[in-house]
Amino acid sequence: MSAKNNDLEEYEVEKVVDHRYRKTAFPDGSHDEYLIKWKGYPSSENTWEPESNLNPSALAEARTVKWTTEQFENTKSDELRKDVLCISACNDCATAADVPNVKKSFKLPDAAGKFGGHGGGACCSSLLSILYADEKVPEEDLSFKEIIWKMRKTLIKDPYRQIPQMSSMNPIDVNAKFDLFPDTATGTKRAVMVGVNYVGDEDNELSGSHNDVLNMKRYIQEVRGFEEENIVILMDDGKHTNPTKKNIIHACKKVIRQAEENDAILFLYSGKYIKVTSSCLLWNSVLRSTKVFLIV
Repeated sequence: MSAKNNDLEEYEVEKVVDHRYRKTAFPDGSHDEYLIKWKGYPSSENTWEPESNLNPSALAEARTVKWTTEQFENTKSDELRKDVLCISACNDCATAADVPNVKKSFKLPDAAGKFGGHGGGACCSSLLSILYADEKVPEEDLSFKEIIWKMRKTLIKDPYRQIPQMSSMNPIDVNAKFDLFPDTATGTKRAVMVGVNYVGDEDNELSGSHNDVLNMKRYIQEVRGFEEENIVILMDDGKHTNPTKKNIIHACKKVIRQAEENDAILFLYSGKYIKVTSSCLLWNSVLRSTKVFLIV
């Protein structure tokens, strides 16, 4: 492959490195340019060249690079447009803290569990207690910021060391009304709920993760209108699908495939050691109109 410079000398193209669209003040002057690595020259001598400076062989490779670059940019933009919101227990990793009695500490309904049916996780329980309380005062619309702040105050009071965090794939107004799903989520409400108690592992066993799933399930069915058939539960209780990494990913991918325009998906993970950044990557293939809320 070769290209010609302004003196009509030809240099051999070793590789087409990159593509850009060069805008000028006059639309007719705007054009594609390609970053060329010249054979026999160091990368410091790479130059941006217009299509007119490339011979057919070099131009064919250049247009492949252009297509690849555009596909990447389109994918990146598409990911940024996905409506995915996450509340996590602490920074980018969810830490676990058992609450012996969520009924007493957070005034939540009972759920079957190791602590006489009252156990639960601190972060999930604090969020649920605030959501239940908010339902009793419908005229008071809490913002995203207020929800996170109330969770923090509740956890400090008890006390627990979690510092609730909120992240989003899109910019959001933290002063806007908080809701698990906005009014635009008019389709089917779906949920994947994971509770890991690490049963049989003396060093890591928890007592509240299963109850988090059961308490959240009760809330989304009684208050948010989720149907039983659209809720997938994974728990290490011997009754449900075992929450292995493979099974969790499979469940998430399945619900993504099932989701249609304006559907809503809730993903709850209660347990130890899950990277929020990793779990978010699972949701890059959802429809742009699908609302996804992660609680980990």
